[in-house]
Amino acid sequence: MSEQNKILLPQGFHDHLPPEASTEVKLNNIVLKTISLFGYELVRPAMMEFEESLDKDFTSDFFKVTDTISGKMMVIRNDITPQIARIVKDRYGIEAMTKTIRLAYTGQVIRRLGKGRFTERQLTQAGYELISESSAKRDAEILFIAAETYQNAGIKDFTIDFVYPKLTPILLKEKNFSEGETYEVIKLIETKDIQILRSNPKLADIVKIITISDSASDLPSAIQALKQLEKEISSKEVNQIFTRTREVLEILAKSVPSLKISLNLLEVMGFHYHNGLCYSFISGKNFDEIGRGGRYKISLNKENNLSAAGFTFLINSMLRSVNIEQRIDIKKLSYDDGFSKSKADREKNVTTIFE
Repeated sequence: MSEQNKILLPQGFHDHLPPEASTEVKLNNIVLKTISLFGYELVRPAMMEFEESLDKDFTSDFFKVTDTISGKMMVIRNDITPQIARIVKDRYGIEAMTKTIRLAYTGQVIRRLGKGRFTERQLTQAGYELISESSAKRDAEILFIAAETYQNAGIKDFTIDFVYPKLTPILLKEKNFSEGETYEVIKLIETKDIQILRSNPKLADIVKIITISDSASDLPSAIQALKQLEKEISSKEVNQIFTRTREVLEILAKSVPSLKISLNLLEVMGFHYHNGLCYSFISGKNFDEIGRGGRYKISLNKENNLSAAGFTFLINSMLRSVNIEQRIDIKKLSYDDGFSKSKADREKNVTTIFE
């Protein structure tokens, strides 16, 4: 077919051709297999849902269509984590408050707008969600499994960027900043405009946090930076955040001590429904984000909330961080019998490390 007669796809959509298509499937299978070894059970949420059923805590920009049967408005998912929250709420309910739930997922999502350097709007996600008590051990579990999965997928050069979306609002609320002032400070933090931040005495703590955090590059230096922040910042609530983050890193240091770390705890962008420690994995090959996750809550009713944490692997981004020609052989994984083990046996892989 001539260039002139080619059939164009909508912006942000493209076909996956050989060998890219087979590599994507292999990557996805490696992700799911590794997750399964730690007791996470696979669910497959629906591609579309009624708009009226969406949890207001997770709402975002969606493609919308009208259901030809009911006449109701439907949305096409742009993230699977909110669907896991709905499934937990609908299928487990109050029972989830007394038991640990580990769920895994995979599927495609559709974005209304492309993000970052790449304009893709149809993406493959895979990931896992842990519904349990909020603790440093549980956060470390999420991070350990993510790091292990990237290693199995052949992506060994990455940095984990730690973020705490609620930290900046807490700091500015204590200084009595207005909503408009808070928005302006957040923009300055995102652009790292340290000179303007230094010019406002009320932002001295924020300048300290940025300056000290910049010294982190690996687990030992990140732990040391957090210890210093605990001494330098007087706010009790803020110090609890530093302590919790340090405890997570100290647990990781016992099992995966060679991790590269960066601390950008004041960042808020991109984690709109999270309320605790969050993390973004950045590829050392092209500085692309290859996965992200963090802690959030699931509202069961007016009185009861569940604490949850999870991680999403961005398969499209992972494809750009591996050699398309390299052969990814699932059979060579050290966990070859993972799928055949019982759920209880598989959970021992994670409880042995973190309990």
